[in-house]
Amino acid sequence: MDLTDRVEEEVVRALHGCEQTRNLPAATTENFRRPLALLVEAGVLGLVAASDGYAYQEYVLTPKGEALFPVIVTLRQWGEANLFAPREKHSQLIDRASGKLVPKLILRSAGGATPAPAGTFVKKAVTRT
Repeated sequence: MDLTDRVEEEVVRALHGCEQTRNLPAATTENFRRPLALLVEAGVLGLVAASDGYAYQEYVLTPKGEALFPVIVTLRQWGEANLFAPREKHSQLIDRASGKLVPKLILRSAGGATPAPAGTFVKKAVTRT
């Protein structure tokens, strides 16, 4: 198991509150608590009763959190393309319906072209006092 898979596994354990999380060192679990609390406060995650009937709660994505899925997929795909050696094995994002790799997300302009960073700008909102 590579480092990426181990980190992903620990995050999943923390998010799902499973028994193994209780065996992690206190510093590790504490590192998850504050960011998770901030995500709950921001409405990205919610807390629900554990699906397995245990007394703890699980973190679940809210609609606001699910809206981040394209961002997370884009970051993941960037990492796959830039952080692994050629032909190095790593986990893959698979579409459940087709069983195939999720295709690379591509940003498109209104005209259908792929915009470059230099070809875009941020139009600031005008605030009136």
